[in-house]
Amino acid sequence: LPAMLCLLLLLLNGAVLATEIVNFDFGWRFQLEQPAPAPPAPPGPAHCTIHLVKQLSEAACTENVSYGCMDGVQQMFVDKGCRGDFVCDGYKLTCSSQLDSRTYCTCADVPPPPPPPSPAIPPQAMPSYNDSAWAVVDCPHDMLINEPVAESNSASQGFRARNSGWYRKHFRLPADWKGTFVRLYLEGSFHQTTIYLNGHLVDVHECGYTSFWIRLDLMASFSDENILALHVEARNGTGWWEEFGGLMRHQYLMSSHTTHFVPDTAWAHAKVTGTVHLRSTAAGALAPVADSAALTASVTVLNASPDAQLVNVSVTTTVRDAQGSVVASATLPRASVAGGTNRTFSVVLDLAAAQLWTVHAPYLYTLTFTLHQDSAEWDAVNISSGVRTVHFDAAKGLILNNQPVKVRGFCDHSNFGAVGGAVPDRMNLFRAQALRNVGGNAWRMAHNPPIPVRLDIADRLGMLIMDENRDYALEQQYVDNMGSMVRRDRKHPSIMLWSFCNEVGCNDERAAPYFRNVSYANDGTRPVTQNHLGSNLSTAYLDVQGFSHKHGDVFDQFHSANPKKPMLATECCSCFSQRGQDADFPLNRTEGIFYSNDIGPCTAVQVNYSDTSARPYVAGTFIWSGFDYYGESQGWPQVIKCRGTVADIAGFEKETAGWIRSWWLANISTSDAGRPPLGSKYTISIVDSWVPVAGKSNRTIHVYSNAPRVDLYVNGQHTASQDVPFFGEADFSIPFQAGNLTAVARAVDGSAVASHTVVTPGEAKALRLSLDVPHPSTGTGSRVVLDGEDIGMVRAEVVDAHGVVVSSASNNISFSVTGPGRVWGTHNGNPASQTPPHASWHNAYNGLARLVVRVSVNAAGSLSERQRLAFIDVDGGVVTQIYTQPQPFAAEDIVVTASSPGLSSATLKIPVSTDTAADGVLAVAARSVTF
Repeated sequence: LPAMLCLLLLLLNGAVLATEIVNFDFGWRFQLEQPAPAPPAPPGPAHCTIHLVKQLSEAACTENVSYGCMDGVQQMFVDKGCRGDFVCDGYKLTCSSQLDSRTYCTCADVPPPPPPPSPAIPPQAMPSYNDSAWAVVDCPHDMLINEPVAESNSASQGFRARNSGWYRKHFRLPADWKGTFVRLYLEGSFHQTTIYLNGHLVDVHECGYTSFWIRLDLMASFSDENILALHVEARNGTGWWEEFGGLMRHQYLMSSHTTHFVPDTAWAHAKVTGTVHLRSTAAGALAPVADSAALTASVTVLNASPDAQLVNVSVTTTVRDAQGSVVASATLPRASVAGGTNRTFSVVLDLAAAQLWTVHAPYLYTLTFTLHQDSAEWDAVNISSGVRTVHFDAAKGLILNNQPVKVRGFCDHSNFGAVGGAVPDRMNLFRAQALRNVGGNAWRMAHNPPIPVRLDIADRLGMLIMDENRDYALEQQYVDNMGSMVRRDRKHPSIMLWSFCNEVGCNDERAAPYFRNVSYANDGTRPVTQNHLGSNLSTAYLDVQGFSHKHGDVFDQFHSANPKKPMLATECCSCFSQRGQDADFPLNRTEGIFYSNDIGPCTAVQVNYSDTSARPYVAGTFIWSGFDYYGESQGWPQVIKCRGTVADIAGFEKETAGWIRSWWLANISTSDAGRPPLGSKYTISIVDSWVPVAGKSNRTIHVYSNAPRVDLYVNGQHTASQDVPFFGEADFSIPFQAGNLTAVARAVDGSAVASHTVVTPGEAKALRLSLDVPHPSTGTGSRVVLDGEDIGMVRAEVVDAHGVVVSSASNNISFSVTGPGRVWGTHNGNPASQTPPHASWHNAYNGLARLVVRVSVNAAGSLSERQRLAFIDVDGGVVTQIYTQPQPFAAEDIVVTASSPGLSSATLKIPVSTDTAADGVLAVAARSVTF
């Protein structure tokens, strides 16, 4: 389970009656609305009613809040000492100069809108509705990725029509859950989700990116089958990229004692109180250790007892180090929680010899919260936490643990080739490791709260996160969404910044104080920013000013006018490229070839605006983007935006990755606090293929390296030399001669320190398969876990008789899978590919194609967990086999076969495991900081 919900079901001192969590991803019946209904009408003009809730203690509410009403908009100023206290979460401030827990904050001259009429229950939500012909799908599921593209559709959505759909879940509740608090927790459902249980409207969730939960036990049956129906409206998203739609994240069914910990409320933050020293780790590296640190831990308890009876409970907080040893523990005195209310428990624990969370060594502690009522233990939850200090300085940039760290990051959307918006966990690990492998130390969640596992992965890899809200305006639902994101994600030590909004989405600058206030109220330990340079109206409420695609002189002018305001290039670099398209060959827009592969100079110029030593006051750079992504097409027939600098949409490395690796990784000292512990001192890569160009005797060759000089050799003969400028590349024009081309990087003393060779391919003769994920070379493990959800990423190459990849090959490749796996999707990285992603075949693009395999068996976890799952899910075994036999599962490898007419076929085995503790995504991430 993700760390955010991971429970310690068996503590060292005995069993605990913790919340039981069941994976609810399997066996959903699904139907896309056909034909696609007309888009809903746009919302009417906003009224000035705002429902702003300040979550403060009762004393703070009465003593430390001032307010006023100006131009129909409430202005509110909160005493700094009150921030972060959200015990009194029912108080609402009004413009009528009084506090009232039952009154909205409404300007008196504008009446609130009338309540909407009660909607009729649609037939698809009724238990009697016949859904037997619907498809059965497992989540995460993108309901639009396999829809056809058409030139008449919107280019911003990748020429794919938006739509809406229905999901229905047939399930049973265990009899022993009767009398407990049962909820459905959804990590996100895009976009607007209307939820019905057994024909009754339960809830409507407006935001497609925030996590939420709904209570089920009050309407559910514990003896008969239940029907949960979700209508997911994805025709009205706010993104100008392809957002897709559906249940694209994980779902969980949770059973708790009626008095229990509220999901997403357990968190901790640390303050270093002692001197920091560098100490050797078991691996021989140096890691910072503080003589002492104070860890403030908080969790909220909800009393939902059916008789509304007051309960007296206490909370024990235990801290364990990475080896599982207890290093701190405290039990708070008993406190009362009234029926139907919640109460937050906070404690400060002292840590001696606290190991710090860093980019080099992201050390994590485990905090366990246990809820007691006398001698009974009612609930337990554990979270991961790190000890670190984050500060943005107006002159020096980011200071992490009192050391300067230059942000070298990437922005990325939440979609990927073959799977659309339903990006699986191990694929997200692959994405993070690919960015780190070129020197990336930060990741911007653009432009929405992410699936939680991306943050869990970042915690374990030492990646810094800019967590970004989606919709921004002076409207209550948007302020609430910001607060929801902060509450859910604040426990992650990887998060260094909260971002309100992106670019034109930041235009309603009146909202800035409210978004800052809700961020401070729910966290208060991190700075806030936005990816937009607005006016002083918003800048005044930002702790760090963000800039999107700005020239260096803009940074200089802003710093001169605002010398005390920290700055960060939160988005940079307007460079387009296509993998494998050498600059010597002509572009062809009809065939979807819009760009070449050499964007090193373009990237260098724009990165240098903020990454130069001449501007130390700019904290760093987020490159747009790490990967190509669906939507924002620059014209038919491309359905993908080619802004990826590290890899294409199928995960194949782009040539620009070599430039970034040279200057953001190899050229950075290994003692630099912001450098991932990967790679070598020098690197070199040839951008172009070594093939002839019709009508030309010479080839233009680009070489990326951080070495001071590069030599070229053709078939072993020295051909040319060139010095490499800082942040530059070596460019050559040399006669073509079939054979091999080698680039050698030379140090100042002339010694060879790195080399790269490309070879002229012959005629295509065979296919070759290899495993990119899981694989130690990509930092993604060595086995897929048979949990019903894990994936493998297979690379298919078209090669000649000598095993050289044929760089121009476009052969059609068919895939078949046997064993405990199935084809989930295919792609090739071609931005103009319009092959249905769920097809079991794909043409190669410049010699490569990708297969994504999903496991088809759930045999991981305990037998009792799987038996419970099989009982609950009526359709759980339709797509994925749920193994419930008492004997251990006889795991066999997944076997992939690739074939193509006229080529020798290829076979590959994907190793499997049933051991999540050893081979699960988070376990792999924790031990793969270096790979």
